[in-house]
Amino acid sequence: MMNEIKQLRWIALISFFCGLAIILIYSMIVNNNSMFESNLQLWEVSQDFFNFLFPLFATIPFCTLLFLEVKGGYLTFVHNRIKIKKYLKVKYQAGALLCGLSIFLISFISFIIVVYLIHIRFPATDAEVEMRYFFDGIRLNQPLIYGFLLSLWRGLLGIVYYTLTFHLVFFTSNIFIVSTGGFIYSLIENFIFSILGRPQYSMTSSLIPTRVNPEWTTIPSLLIGPLILVLFIAAFMLLQRRRGVFN
Repeated sequence: MMNEIKQLRWIALISFFCGLAIILIYSMIVNNNSMFESNLQLWEVSQDFFNFLFPLFATIPFCTLLFLEVKGGYLTFVHNRIKIKKYLKVKYQAGALLCGLSIFLISFISFIIVVYLIHIRFPATDAEVEMRYFFDGIRLNQPLIYGFLLSLWRGLLGIVYYTLTFHLVFFTSNIFIVSTGGFIYSLIENFIFSILGRPQYSMTSSLIPTRVNPEWTTIPSLLIGPLILVLFIAAFMLLQRRRGVFN
């Protein structure tokens, strides 16, 4: 697996620095134009644009090489040296590891910088801002643990999106569909749940627990979006098994 990690390490680093830069630049912009009750609130708001692009950061950097190998017929040559199933398993594990680690570090390092190093330009008083959030106790009393756990959760969600794109690679030779599949799924799924009046069940709300009314947000509601996507991926896996993709 180390060879696969070495192949992806540079693009993973580029993805990490780009994601971190997006969050920090956005934090400076909103910090100069808005009032915040705390640095933690500034960090949450500063991730809005990155969270919109989240599926792209979780998929494009880690699935592009696999797509090129499949499209170029490289797997035919691999089959002569190693079982394709074993090769793809190692490929998936390396990509999932780097994807989850990259997303986690983008989120957690931006948390450290924004919460502990940036000064709020326009602080709001308690009278001006009266907001409540999901997990308010740990969020207010142990923000470092809150930031760590939320970043870890986002890393896991990144792996789920990566898994979707990993399996999409074997269903189409269109790189646009492969690279934007997770992003398009996120938009459609979020739109459907909004129309149904249940935005708390979407993957977007799982990614951003403070997005909706805290009275609607529970641990089960955070799991529904990822569970639906996992079932969606399972359908791809069943189709691939019938087609003998991994044989």
